[in-house]
Amino acid sequence: MEAGICVFPKNCLRWGKSSTGCYSVKEFCQLTLNVGTPDVVWENVWERLAPSNVECFVWRLLHGLLPSKLELSKRGISQISDLRCAFCLQEVESTDHVFFGCSFAWSIWCKWYKIWDVQCARPVEGKNFFNSWSSICPMVRVLPLWKMAFFAISWSLWICRNELIFREWNKKVELIIETDCETAVFWINNPNTTPFAFKDLVNECLSIGTNLSWKLYWNRREGNVKADRLAKAGIEPGLMAAR
Repeated sequence: MEAGICVFPKNCLRWGKSSTGCYSVKEFCQLTLNVGTPDVVWENVWERLAPSNVECFVWRLLHGLLPSKLELSKRGISQISDLRCAFCLQEVESTDHVFFGCSFAWSIWCKWYKIWDVQCARPVEGKNFFNSWSSICPMVRVLPLWKMAFFAISWSLWICRNELIFREWNKKVELIIETDCETAVFWINNPNTTPFAFKDLVNECLSIGTNLSWKLYWNRREGNVKADRLAKAGIEPGLMAAR
């Protein structure tokens, strides 16, 4: 980079990049930061389309800073003996693999594509995938929702991965699913009544459930609202019921 320092006849140095001729660290930093084309990918991370903790999570994902098994082994965590992916149990669990390279993780992304009738090649690297995510959005009017989906899917995969590793969640555990959508519960319990437009989605839910011990319950929306209020107030619903 050109320093921009000029020598004048009176044996003095003048900072050529400043109108006053005086050098300052602030102006030097501004000059160096403005060199080159800014990377807009980071601006897309902080669009406030997700909670701040999820935005930070995606930022770390794209930087390769998440504590995957491979990264932890590089840092000398000796307790990790099995570096295989928690999902597929085949390849080493790197950050890019657990979100994009793993066959299970990629199947989740493909389910989202299928809803919108979109096709996309499997990505190799997370940052490039995130960069191209908006460009494959099928409709401009759903672009905010499409952008939010990247955060939601990535976050859900990481939560599921942690459940598998730290809580030893497996197929022998009974999965309890609660929802306030009475129609969805009715369709899944009575698939023959499902409208044609939702048959594929219901059948897919049932096919996933065939390999799991699971139960589906309908909770009234009013009950969820009350439970949410109690949670925000820091009160356990069990204590309130006891009173």
